[in-house]
Amino acid sequence: MSKNNLLEIVPFTKEEQEECKKLFTTDITEYLHVCPTRCVLTEAYGLHAANIYNMPLRSDDIVVTSFPRSGTTWTQELVWLITNELNFEKAKSVPLVDRYPLLEGNPNQVAVGGQDLKGKRARRVANFFGKSYSEEQLDQLCDYLSFENFKTNESVDLKYLRDTGICDTQKKSFIRKDKHFVQVSGWREYFEGELAVQVQNWIDENLRDTDLRFPSL
Repeated sequence: MSKNNLLEIVPFTKEEQEECKKLFTTDITEYLHVCPTRCVLTEAYGLHAANIYNMPLRSDDIVVTSFPRSGTTWTQELVWLITNELNFEKAKSVPLVDRYPLLEGNPNQVAVGGQDLKGKRARRVANFFGKSYSEEQLDQLCDYLSFENFKTNESVDLKYLRDTGICDTQKKSFIRKDKHFVQVSGWREYFEGELAVQVQNWIDENLRDTDLRFPSL
């Protein structure tokens, strides 16, 4: 057991480690709990926890915050392009994981995300960042981020998640299929009946003594 400022880090028991090895075929060998919520993270987090906890924020930092599998990758690419002068060539050549530091806990089921990208919405994001683009540029942005192009974009595919067994190895792309790309409540197709009840009970039980709160859908 160790402490990084206000965070208490507790290594997995041997039994917990063995269970993880059955579930994931990754190179990660050690996991740990971060208390008081007992969030599960890798051993590497323990080495950097103090730096992350005390990380100074600058006035021009941009943070994309989202639920798991709710359109994070798409939103990251949208924001990066808008704030980097629509540099499509760099976006294609440099993997998204190298352009965005990622900090992730690991709660629950949350919605299968979706966006109906239109020129008006893209312009709204651009205006938020004080950027001005022509209609032609926004059309190009929308085309670049369309489902058909996005699902084949290797820089955002996160192939390493499949290679390590974290994501379904049978899926050809990290990006969800088209109708879920534009459907906010697509998660309901995955969680129905008894399964939905089991998932909700698990969420309630595991979040009971934490300060994590998620909206009901």
